[in-house]
Amino acid sequence: MGARVACPKIEIASLTVVTRLPGRTWYIIESKTVNAIMQFTKSLRDSVRSGEITCSVRIWQSPHVKIGGRYAMPPGEIEVTDIYEISMTDITSDLAHRSGFDSVGELLRIAVHGPGRRVFVVEFHYISPTDCIDSEAETFSDLEKLHPEVS
Repeated sequence: MGARVACPKIEIASLTVVTRLPGRTWYIIESKTVNAIMQFTKSLRDSVRSGEITCSVRIWQSPHVKIGGRYAMPPGEIEVTDIYEISMTDITSDLAHRSGFDSVGELLRIAVHGPGRRVFVVEFHYISPTDCIDSEAETFSDLEKLHPEVS
């Protein structure tokens, strides 16, 4: 799928977590801080993680993501490969299915909320923690030494 990236990790129980600070989760990837999250309804998350779903229809006032941007979707990330605006009438059954929904009506029941009126298609791929190569940070102490900004 995507290129392998360095992801400092801390093993907690059987889950891989980057680091959790009070009130916020910070993901340190290649020395940059990412704290934005791309949210999906619970029923779609496993299909996004498996790579079965690679696009999402979003109804926003303006774009909330950018091409090449990485957005947390624990335990990994979403990397946006394309974003483009369409009209509401461009939402087809095929697009609904590619987005993980059985019908346009089901997609719209989830997507239509808030004041947004512009329709965006976000193309992406999921980067799982197993696609990350181990970095120098094996413990929280190591992470603090490498990235004092999280201390």
